[in-house]
Order: sequence, then structure tokens, then C-alpha cells
Amino acid sequence: MVSSQFGTSPIPAGTTSLVFRLSNDHPGTGLNNTNRVENEVAFISLVRKALLGSKYSQIVPNIYSWASVSSGQGYTMQQFMSGTMPDKVLDTMSLDEKTVIRSQIAEILALMQKLVIPDTVNSLGGLTFDKAGNIISAQMTILKGGPFDSYEDLVSFMFESQLKESDDSVVIDGWKPNGTRGRIDAFVQQGLEKLFDGLDTRKVLVHSDFSKYYFSPVEYS
Repeated sequence: MVSSQFGTSPIPAGTTSLVFRLSNDHPGTGLNNTNRVENEVAFISLVRKALLGSKYSQIVPNIYSWASVSSGQGYTMQQFMSGTMPDKVLDTMSLDEKTVIRSQIAEILALMQKLVIPDTVNSLGGLTFDKAGNIISAQMTILKGGPFDSYEDLVSFMFESQLKESDDSVVIDGWKPNGTRGRIDAFVQQGLEKLFDGLDTRKVLVHSDFSKYYFSPVEYS
């Protein structure tokens, strides 16, 4: 078990409610548990720093305790924050209300992406802590590999991992019928590298759930 006070805050006196989260270690999730808990704690620490001094500085919960394990379930104990998740009510909101919510989320994303990532995070992938408490590069929570020296390496590894998984699927059958797999392999070997020619990349925080829940197309009447 790996546990630490890095990224944590003391529980305030008088606290009556908190959230105790257990990570789902079922293989069916397809998630990588190597540094899954540490990644979340480190990410939260950086987001808190990004929003510091803004009107959104209080929207990130404090972490009181955490631990990860090589097998089984890790945990985080964190601040309970009351309120309603926007994705639960977004469909019932008027267009004006949705516009306000999405504008706020865009502001939060902009603050996150303006954050200067620590120099100790020198690769792409996930996050963890070193023995001194510095946030450093690590494996992603969705892939057992990395961290990666370049975005091209990261994307190439994603292709490789997905193709390996497809080989084990009786439904997908490795995408071999009708020559599909051959075309994919040819693209990975010959065409993928060209997509990154002249591409200027930089390290930023990414939270894909924002696009999933809040930036789906809006129908105007």
C-alpha cells in the first residue's frame, strides 16, 4: 500500500460529513490502477492551484487522506460539497441558463489550461508524487504504459493498445475481416507520423468529462 499526506488538507473542526471513495478495481473497467489514486490527488492539487484567486477557487474539494494499492481498492477521503451536478439538470434548463453554465465551464477550462505545469512533470501521461512530494509524470489511468516523451508516442501507444485489445475480442476479431486491420496497420506505420509534422504541443490539464456532459450540440428553435 502507498499512502501519503501529499496533496491533503487537515479535516476542519466540526466536520460532520465527508466523502469516502473506493476505486473500482474490476478488470472490466479497463482502467489502469498503477497510480490511479495518486493521479487524481495530484490532478486535484493542480486544479486548485489553477483556480486560486478566481471566483471558482472554492469548487474543488479538499482531500483529507488517500492510499493506493498494487491490487485491490485504493481510496480517497475528501470534502463533502453540497449542490447539484449540472449534468443532472442540464436537459431541463432553458437556453439562457445553459449559456450561463457553459460560459462558466469555459472559464474554468481556460484557467486550467493557463496553469504552468511544474517542471517536474517532464512527460505526457498521468501524474504521481515523488518521495519529496513533487508532482511528477506517470502512467495514464486508461493505459498501462508511459509516461511518453511526445504526443506522437502517446497516440501511437494508444493505437497499439486498442489493436491488441481488439485481437482478444470475438466480436471485433481484431478488425481483420474485409481488410480493415490491414488498412489500420498501414495508417499506423505510414500515415500516423505525418499528422504530427509541425505540430506545436504543450503540456496542459485535460478533463474529458467536460465535453461529454456539457458541450454536446445545442438545438436552437
